[in-house]
Amino acid sequence: METDAAVSELVGTILLISLVVIAASIVAVAILSQPIPEDVPQLTAIAENQSQTVYLLHTGGDSLKENEIKTIVNGQNSPFSLEEDENWPWSAGKLLRVDYPGPGMPEYVQLIYTGGSTQTLILTTYFVPADVFGAPPTIPPTLPTSIPTTIVTTLPTTIPTPDNGGCSDIIANFNANPITGDIPLLVTFTDTSSSFDPITNRTWNFGDGNVTITSNPTISHAYTSVGSYTVTLFVANVCGNSNSTTIPNLIVTSCPPVTANFTGSPTSGEIPLTVLFTDTSVSGVPITSRTWNFGDGNITTTNSTTISHTYTSVGSYTVTLTVTNACGNSNSTTIPNFIVTYCPPVTASFTGSPTSGDIPLTVLFTDTSTSGVAITSRTWNFGDGNVTTTSNPTISHIYTTVGSFTVTLTATNGCGQTGTKSTPAFIVTSLACGTITGTKYNDLNANGQRDPGEPGLPGWTIEVYRKQGNNWIFVKNTTTTSDGTYILAGLQYQPAQQYLVKEIIQPGWVRSQPVNADYYNFIVLNPAQCSKTDIDFGNYLPPLRTTLMNTNRGGSIKGGGQVSFTIEEGSSSSNIQIGGMLYNFAVGDAVSLTVNGDSTNVEIDMNGNRISRFSFPDVSVHRNGAFMARGQVTDIWISEYSNIASSLSIVVPSMSPVWTRFVFDGNTLIDGQNGQRIELFNLYPKASNGFMRLEVTSSKTYYDGAATSYLLT
Repeated sequence: METDAAVSELVGTILLISLVVIAASIVAVAILSQPIPEDVPQLTAIAENQSQTVYLLHTGGDSLKENEIKTIVNGQNSPFSLEEDENWPWSAGKLLRVDYPGPGMPEYVQLIYTGGSTQTLILTTYFVPADVFGAPPTIPPTLPTSIPTTIVTTLPTTIPTPDNGGCSDIIANFNANPITGDIPLLVTFTDTSSSFDPITNRTWNFGDGNVTITSNPTISHAYTSVGSYTVTLFVANVCGNSNSTTIPNLIVTSCPPVTANFTGSPTSGEIPLTVLFTDTSVSGVPITSRTWNFGDGNITTTNSTTISHTYTSVGSYTVTLTVTNACGNSNSTTIPNFIVTYCPPVTASFTGSPTSGDIPLTVLFTDTSTSGVAITSRTWNFGDGNVTTTSNPTISHIYTTVGSFTVTLTATNGCGQTGTKSTPAFIVTSLACGTITGTKYNDLNANGQRDPGEPGLPGWTIEVYRKQGNNWIFVKNTTTTSDGTYILAGLQYQPAQQYLVKEIIQPGWVRSQPVNADYYNFIVLNPAQCSKTDIDFGNYLPPLRTTLMNTNRGGSIKGGGQVSFTIEEGSSSSNIQIGGMLYNFAVGDAVSLTVNGDSTNVEIDMNGNRISRFSFPDVSVHRNGAFMARGQVTDIWISEYSNIASSLSIVVPSMSPVWTRFVFDGNTLIDGQNGQRIELFNLYPKASNGFMRLEVTSSKTYYDGAATSYLLT
């Protein structure tokens, strides 16, 4: 019972002091004097300290739970607990013990409410040394020994009153709300200073370089940088007394987060597709850097909110934006397959000039096709059996036969789309007076007429003679083109003339048309019938025979011999090098290689429809009937060919007997010392495997392949 009485006496003493403090507006008791948000509790309390322990006595108002407060002594978080066997919540009459870990002695204590939407400072008390106001009141001797022996050192023993001059003392104090948060943080400061005389001047130093003087008791200030800020309030009353207070590290600001987001328009379309991207990210402070990864290998960093990017390839692209705000926080967002691009169509079209005329008619074709991307390949079907693929937008073609020709262009763009344009009867050719024309063809079945699929023979000589009396007078000659056609123009027809047209048969070939001779001699040109067509010649090769010849005698390849072939669909990177210059062939090209003059020191390698060597000192190259180059062949690569024709012949002259081996069609004709002249006609690769190996020097002749015939003399 004595203990209870002692506690009652202590409580009575404390309550009395509390009432005095409240009545006198002493700053040692932190009473919130401004309107407080609904979620902030209101209470009164008094404080005392003994050594490094601080006691707060709840004297009235709202109760507080343990998880709703935190205590700060000298700017440091300090642990707290209810005294002895008290139970939470902290309510009127209960002591809250705060243990300051040091260093030094407690100078001030702060109570912060953490149970609301923000942390709110609800109490600040400074411990005034005892010698400022005199000794604090003593505690009755019956108090429990666990209670400090001094009480509320922040309480003066006298209440501030007007001095003899009529001016009261002033004690500075204030509170702030909120005290933590992301920038920009707007804080409301409230002056809670005590003075009997009106306070007329308040100078706020917000700790961020900004100082404001005002007479108002409340003021708002925005913190725009991340940091910890010490705030000082200087106050002066109407009669000139002043005081100041400083709360270290009162305001703590943090960098706000960034939420990355963006839009783009359009998000799909044909290439080239230009997309406008817009950053729609949000943050409490300005975004200062944006890094765009467009998903096509291009990355751009900018501070602009918008950026344009052009996609030039077909595909689906994942876009990522990384944004960073002014205080350093960053965030990224990724949208998979955000941009989808397509290959634009091709609208094929072309022109040609001239579109009519006498043969031979040379027409220049121009591709005028359109597409969103570049056209990379053009396949021309000229309507006369000739097809050419090229990357060039222009191409020339010679029409050598009379007729009406439908021209078709298929254009392909860089991403694979194609377009086709076909114009019927686009080219119309006619035959000028004084002209004889025809075709030289390979009569594969030897039936004396040209059947579908039988190719023309390029490079053959056709001669024309005019009859004069009983004699035939040579007029001119010409050479068949890549498709085997020939034109003899400029012949007399007024008055009427009789002509003979003759072919020069190449070695190894057999005539099939005309049947009885290698010429036509009843061709009459006159004003009524001034031209003549379809004077055709057919020839065929006898069956190929496997051949092996190996001799220590030098030989040569006869001049005028030729190899012709067509570049096949499966071919890639076919080319020939003449005199150090590289010439490329396209699929479908008709190629002829003509030997100029008798040649020695030559080599040929063929295998499986491929040509890897054709080493000759002087060769003329024609492509699609047009001259390409002439000179020494230093390199060749034909990856796949078809329609091969050959009129190459080997001549090994007679000389003193040396070792010689000659096998034809499986029959060994020479095997030993021999000096006979040997001639092989129409050298071909073997039909079984496409193999041919030829090497001719001044002291050696080696051949392994096929031939149509031979001659031993």
